[in-house]
Amino acid sequence: MSWGKGLRRVGAPAAAGQSSATDEDRRGTAHRARRSTRHIRRRLALGLSLVTALAVFGVLGGVPWSPLEGPASSGAAPVCQSDGNLGCTGTIPCPTAPCPSVDVTPATGLRDGQYMFITSQNFPSTDSMRVAVCSTNSSQTDPSCLNGDWEEDTWYPISVPITDDPTQGNETTVSYPAFDDPSESGNTPLPAHDITNEVGSVPGFFCGDAADPCEIVITDESGQGNSVGNGPPVSSSNSVIIPITFAAESNGCPASDPTVDTDSSFSLEHFLPVAVDATCTGSNGVIGLNTATDNDTVISDFVNGGDDISFVDNPSDVSELATLAGHSYAFIPVALSGTVVSFLAGDSLGPVSYPVATYKLTPNMVAGLITSLYQFPAGTIEFEPKEEIALADNLVPPLSCANLVGCKARNKVDELENEQPYNSFDLLNPVTEGVTAPVDLGTFLSNVPSGASYQVTDWLCNAPNDPFNVQVNEVTPPAGQSNPVTVSIQDPNSASTTFTTAPLGSSIWPPYTPPPPWVFPTCQGYATLPALSGTAANFSESQSPALQAKYMRGWSYGGGSLPSPPDSQTPLAAFGVMDSSEAAFYGLNDATLQNASGDFVPLTTTSLEDGADDLTPCPTDLLSCPAGTYAMNYDSTSLATDPSAYPMPNVTYAVVPTDPQPASTATAEKDLLTNLVNFSYSDASQLPAGYAPLPKSLYEAAVNDIADDLVAEPVTGNSSGSGSSSTGGSSPTSSTGSSSSGTGSSTASGQGATGAEAGPFGSVLPATAPSASSSPSKSNSSREPTATAALSSSTTPLGSIRLALDNAARYLLPGLLALAGACLLIGPAMLLWPAIRRRRR
Repeated sequence: MSWGKGLRRVGAPAAAGQSSATDEDRRGTAHRARRSTRHIRRRLALGLSLVTALAVFGVLGGVPWSPLEGPASSGAAPVCQSDGNLGCTGTIPCPTAPCPSVDVTPATGLRDGQYMFITSQNFPSTDSMRVAVCSTNSSQTDPSCLNGDWEEDTWYPISVPITDDPTQGNETTVSYPAFDDPSESGNTPLPAHDITNEVGSVPGFFCGDAADPCEIVITDESGQGNSVGNGPPVSSSNSVIIPITFAAESNGCPASDPTVDTDSSFSLEHFLPVAVDATCTGSNGVIGLNTATDNDTVISDFVNGGDDISFVDNPSDVSELATLAGHSYAFIPVALSGTVVSFLAGDSLGPVSYPVATYKLTPNMVAGLITSLYQFPAGTIEFEPKEEIALADNLVPPLSCANLVGCKARNKVDELENEQPYNSFDLLNPVTEGVTAPVDLGTFLSNVPSGASYQVTDWLCNAPNDPFNVQVNEVTPPAGQSNPVTVSIQDPNSASTTFTTAPLGSSIWPPYTPPPPWVFPTCQGYATLPALSGTAANFSESQSPALQAKYMRGWSYGGGSLPSPPDSQTPLAAFGVMDSSEAAFYGLNDATLQNASGDFVPLTTTSLEDGADDLTPCPTDLLSCPAGTYAMNYDSTSLATDPSAYPMPNVTYAVVPTDPQPASTATAEKDLLTNLVNFSYSDASQLPAGYAPLPKSLYEAAVNDIADDLVAEPVTGNSSGSGSSSTGGSSPTSSTGSSSSGTGSSTASGQGATGAEAGPFGSVLPATAPSASSSPSKSNSSREPTATAALSSSTTPLGSIRLALDNAARYLLPGLLALAGACLLIGPAMLLWPAIRRRRR
């Protein structure tokens, strides 16, 4: 080694007579030994500091950083900012505010085929926004983007015409799918071409995380309609680029986690996987293997022992309750979503079709869509048995044609033609002059039992027929004309009557002659909507929300992401009733519905929470409202008069067995449900689109119900397995793992511990089962009594160990950081200490 060559210690001269060759040799040997020792010490110090620091940062490398901090794309606008809703917002720099901006949500945690909603603001009204999913690893200015056939449809960059509405900043919204296609496992690459089409077809690319990053590119391009070509190259002055990330294909849950088999309504299809991924590494993680299906299948599997736990969103369905008769069960609230009338629609201005993102509907309008009575907003003029407007919710009367500008005519037919624009669809959803609103209306429903079908029909039968305001041009003597004035309208048609009356003149009903009895003879909730026709292109029923969305998009948008009417003058609108989470996943818009206060309320997290505040516990022994569930009052005379409340909040419940079960099974089920409820009560930004946090009252009731309803079999003798109380309180087992639902950890009922444990999303679950006195009133004739089991004072409850480990784990990351920093300081200090000591001497 040569590090010590040329070094000479500077000090006092040697004493006389001490410079013999032997002494020199000894001194040289000692010096080399000291030098070697210092060299070894230096290498050890460097090695210790570097290895320890690398080890710590290697551990930190496993910490999941924000997925929005994806691979940087030069040529794009500044890095997007989180919108607080799993999405990201970016702005194109401009000299004068407000600058063009784009929000994409969700942009993280996506699943294959899930749609992203892209909303632009402050783009020029004469422009379009080009939307494309592209590879991050390709050209910065002319990237490779999805173009071609994939998953049974054709996808390509789309040019979305900007809506001319200065009052809303020209806000324009469209949805576009993201496909998870990583290079691993021999997947086929996505078909591609360069975004400007200068090259044309290019080699495909993979889209996923890590090695296959991809992004959504939104570019401001000049022109609209057929005049738009392939647009300009991507630059920081015209584009927003937002990285997109996907949920892991393998949730990475510990193999030691217990597994619980579940079936669920479609309302929980997109909640469970996200809840599992968020909680499976917790101390009480459970793997929930779920199948989403219709409610009849869910209940049948539960009764026949096919699943440990089932989840339904329609506990009031009498046929399901009849199937459950004779079985011991209970309902526990788990998640909050909404029943929506989803839609896809387009307006047109000449050859240009604009996507419609908002649409107002009254209960009566929804009733007419379901029955096929309202197929055309303006209706048609019928001559038999009398001259009148049919197939529309026409508002003349109660409006007076004599008072409306340009309405009065010399003959009846001309007057009816003048009256056609005065219908609720067009008056509640006005368009600017020259723009044509949807002319044909299609309806696409479910023909299998669902909570959405039951709730929407129950709502139609109980919602008040409140007045609403519209703007019309009224004759004002003596001038004879006025600017639009606001008029309060009381619709002469009510939802309950429209719903229970067979439509006249419909092209959908009757399916044959003579007509069969009307399928909705009485006004009540219907879990299954009977098929009215099996052949109509604009009216069909499906067995899943995925098929509903497919048929809606195929009819109104031609299967793509933009309106595609048969011709430029025939814009269309497709409507479908489903759960809000399903509509969000498939890129469908939610109609703004009139609530009991007469206000039109869009579905948002806040409006869902406000609507859920009107839920009331079901009374005891009411068959149509079983114990443990909650009723929604739709009548304006009830509590449901909050003007900001969405009218149809929907709760999904766990159906759990109340008979004693093996201790390990009871514990796993309790942990799974605890995780689910804890996750559901978390911050709204953690929940998938279409869900809102579970209200506090329902959350607290669920916590109590989990402790009360799931009980373990008594264990006799000195069994080494999981202990239990004599009446079914399950004692804890060491179960960590992944659940398809739930976050946070809680101690199982019967541990005898005290205190509370905080979940990772800010919610708190008690460490022991709450006392019966603290639980809301809940009755079920088949419920078994439960009691808390006392643990031996000489035994440390395993739940306490879990709590202690969880508390200690909070300091693990800061401790590792501190250790890395200390090592980086100590290593150089060890190197410099000899020199410092020499200088001091």
